[in-house]
Amino acid sequence: MTAILLALATSWTALLVWLNRRQAAHLCTLGAGAGAGAGEGWLDAASACTAIDVTLARTRLTIAGTLAEGAVVALLLGGGVAALDGLFAAFGPVAGAVALVVAVVAARGAVRLAVQAVGVFGIDARHGLNRASPGLFLADAAKRAALSAALGLPALAAVAWLADRGGRAWWLWAWGLWFAVAVLRTAVQPLVAATVLNRSAPLADARLAGRLEALLTRCGLRLGAVRVVDASRRTRRANASVVGFGAARRIMLHDTLLERLAEDEVEAVVAHEAGHARHHHVARYLAGMAATGFAAFAAFAALGPVLGGSVGERLAVFVLVLPLVGLFLRPVAVRILRGWEYQADAFAARNTSAEALSRALVKLYAANANAPGGDPLHAAFHASHPEPAQRLARLRA
Repeated sequence: MTAILLALATSWTALLVWLNRRQAAHLCTLGAGAGAGAGEGWLDAASACTAIDVTLARTRLTIAGTLAEGAVVALLLGGGVAALDGLFAAFGPVAGAVALVVAVVAARGAVRLAVQAVGVFGIDARHGLNRASPGLFLADAAKRAALSAALGLPALAAVAWLADRGGRAWWLWAWGLWFAVAVLRTAVQPLVAATVLNRSAPLADARLAGRLEALLTRCGLRLGAVRVVDASRRTRRANASVVGFGAARRIMLHDTLLERLAEDEVEAVVAHEAGHARHHHVARYLAGMAATGFAAFAAFAALGPVLGGSVGERLAVFVLVLPLVGLFLRPVAVRILRGWEYQADAFAARNTSAEALSRALVKLYAANANAPGGDPLHAAFHASHPEPAQRLARLRA
C-alpha cells in the first residue's frame, strides 16, 4: 500500500509540474509577442507585458512550491505518518488522531504559506501589487488558522470518535457532520469576513447605493446589504464576490474596485454577482461538495482495512490522499465553474449592459495583472473563469 500511495503522490507532483511548465512555455511565447498585440485587442501592450511577467513568475513559483509540497507529502506517506502516530499514540485514539491530522495539515500548510509569502512579498511587491506588511500577512494567516481550528477541531474529534467506535455505518455519520460544517462555514462566511478577516462597511456613495438597490429589486433578489471591503490595506488588486446564502447573503466589493470603475461598470459587476445568486451557484456548489464528499467517505470506509494502522493514521492518510485524487477530477469542476461564469455574465448583460460589464472586466484584468491567455491544458485544470478574450467576445456578441 505504501508503494501505491507514493506512486500517487509522484503522479500528482509530476502532472502539476508538467502542466505548469506548459503554462510557462505558453507565457514566454506570449511575452515575445507582447509588443505586437499580446493583449488581443483589449489589453494595451504595457499592461499585457506586466500581466505576463507576473503570471510567468507566479507559474515558476508554483512549480517550486509543487515540488516542495510533493516532497513533504511523499515523506509523510512513506513513513512519516506512522512515525508521528507513534509519538501521539499516548494521547489516546481520539486525541492522538486529532494531533496527528493537525500535524500533517500544518506540515503541508507551512509549505503553501511560504510559497504565498514569496508571491506576495517577492512577485507582487516587485510589480507594485502588494500593500500588506509582513505583520498583517502573518496576522491574516493566524486568523484563518484560528477560524479553521474553531470549526474543524471539534468536527475532526467527532469523526475520529466515530471511526473508532461508531460501528459499520460510522462513515455516514462522519460525512453528515463534515457536510454540516461545510454548510455552516458558508453560512457564517459573510459575518466572519466582515468582522474578523477584513474590515467592511456599507456603501458610502448614496447615489450608487440607490442604483444598486434598484438593480437588485429589478432582478427579483432579496439579498443582504452590499458591503465594501478594505482590500486596499493588502493589495492593489480588485475583486467582487457573492458569499453566504439566505438572509446572510452578501455582495462584497473591494474598495480598490470602486476606485477604478465607473458607476455603470460597478452596477454591471454587481449584476454579475447577483447572477450567481439568482442561479443558486452557492447551493449547487454545496450539492457538488456533498456528492463528492459522500463518495470520498465511502471509499475511505471501504479501504480502511487495507490502509491498516490506527484511526489517526488512516485519517491522516485520507487527508493527504484526497487532494491527490481530486486533481484528476478537477477538469470536470473547472468546466462547470466556467459555465457558471458565463451564466452570471449573461444575467448581468440582460439586467444592465454587456458593454459596461466588458469595460469593467478589461479594467479588472489590467488591475489584477491577468495574462491575456494561457495554455489550454493548464487552463482545463486551473482556470475556473473563462479566458479573457473568449469571455469578452461572448459578451460583445
